[in-house]
Amino acid sequence: MMMYNVLVVDDDALFATAFINNYPWEEQGFRFLGHAKSGAAALWILHHNPVDIAFVDMCMPEMNGPEVISWIKKNYPATVCVALSNYDDFDFVKESFRAGAMDYVLKHCLNRNEVKRILDAFFQQVKPAQSPSATGASEADPMSVSVYMTALLEGRIVQDGDDYTLPDSLRIARLSDNLLVIRTQITNFKAFQKKYFEASRLKYILRTICSILLNVLEHHTKGVVFYSDGDECFYSILTDERFSDLHFLNYTQELYIRQVSATLKMYLNADCSSMAAPLVAKVCDLRRAYLHLCAAFDRASRPVEQMRGIDSGMIYAHALKTLERCMNSPNFDDTRRYIANQYENARRLQYHTSQFGQLSVVLYRVYLAVKDDSEPSEAAVKEYLTLFESKNIREMEEFIIGLFSRLYGSRKADCQSECSRYVQEAVKIIQRRYDTPSLSLSTIAPMVNVSDSYLSRSFKSEMGMGISEYINRYRVERAQSMLIIDRMSVKDASTRCGFDNYTYFFRIFKKITGLTPKEFREKYDLSVNKDGTGEN
Repeated sequence: MMMYNVLVVDDDALFATAFINNYPWEEQGFRFLGHAKSGAAALWILHHNPVDIAFVDMCMPEMNGPEVISWIKKNYPATVCVALSNYDDFDFVKESFRAGAMDYVLKHCLNRNEVKRILDAFFQQVKPAQSPSATGASEADPMSVSVYMTALLEGRIVQDGDDYTLPDSLRIARLSDNLLVIRTQITNFKAFQKKYFEASRLKYILRTICSILLNVLEHHTKGVVFYSDGDECFYSILTDERFSDLHFLNYTQELYIRQVSATLKMYLNADCSSMAAPLVAKVCDLRRAYLHLCAAFDRASRPVEQMRGIDSGMIYAHALKTLERCMNSPNFDDTRRYIANQYENARRLQYHTSQFGQLSVVLYRVYLAVKDDSEPSEAAVKEYLTLFESKNIREMEEFIIGLFSRLYGSRKADCQSECSRYVQEAVKIIQRRYDTPSLSLSTIAPMVNVSDSYLSRSFKSEMGMGISEYINRYRVERAQSMLIIDRMSVKDASTRCGFDNYTYFFRIFKKITGLTPKEFREKYDLSVNKDGTGEN
């Protein structure tokens, strides 16, 4: 097989090494001649070796990227040049293309799909007949993905039941159960478009934004990103079976939106607004999520006096399913957080007071359904509509949280009444003294005045687990709070939770959560850097 020579010209050795090592070049018919740390070094390599494709950094001492590219194209016109940069500097974009670059790529967008696209473009330029895209091996054209996914969201594609799947020809991430749709809109997009349209680079900037969003997405889970021409917005569809966990869903949604906003601001100096639809189950439900986002954006853009009612049916269905599960959690925090998020989302959408009243009525209907395990009557709901209209927004939120809190307390009391007095006392002792390393069955039994064997049998029968397992699970739960809320180091958290052996704590933590303490912090703590520099 014919091999093509690749040269990387970049004074950042760390990036060059990662770029060289993170793609199967030889499998695609490429080999590296070397890494030039300066323009002068690149000229020497080119003088002694044929180079088929050169990746050139824009910012280097002595000779900058456009100067290197211009010299290469003048002296070795057959060499294809690709400009690399950390920032979307508009002057560099123009200079690099004027110098003869085939493409201009942001370094943080260089995932495997982006490299594959560049190499396919190289093949099309130097040997179209043997291009991988001619054999169907390349990634789908981004425009094809955009056109198809937009038609799917807008309902212009007929779907065959719940088992609907995306065509394999799109070659995008397989979208399975639990789909989170997020819509991102660039602020003052018309002016943004005009800037790049005048430079004939509009398609480039749209592709760049999609690459930025996809790069952020792939740090969290799988999914697809595309641009919709109709409403001039970018859509991200995230899929993960872990989204059934409300805490993980809310964390991922909030962090993704924040990182998208920060990254677009950093690299393109562009402000944006993003919004997520309620979680949907399957691909055939994506249109419902799309309509919810359209309505939400429409409400946010309309004057207050023109606002209509909210989508009560959709909010009710999602809230009922979620709150039923939250009410079975070990504590009330999940329920409180979900309700607070509903009101926070409403504030972000600039709901009118009457719309907050409608939201409160929906959540009250959910409360009645959860409480009585049946659909509430219209009469039971209507009597509260006037009540909510007389309250301010904070009072509505506190009233709904209070209802669920009392229901949760009542359920917990009923559950505890089924446990013997000895088991209840043992649980209280564990919750008070979990930080004592010597806490165990043999130390707790004398405190409740029963034998070890009797307490062991009773505890396992009534709690569904042995007392040692309960102690470890409670300690790990406390450690999670210390790692995220108190931001303790892992070792301090293990000591404060009663583990006198760090290795044992590490093993127990991973067994219960499926993650190491550091992985848990990186996943759930917004303050931790994603480059791995967070506190151990």
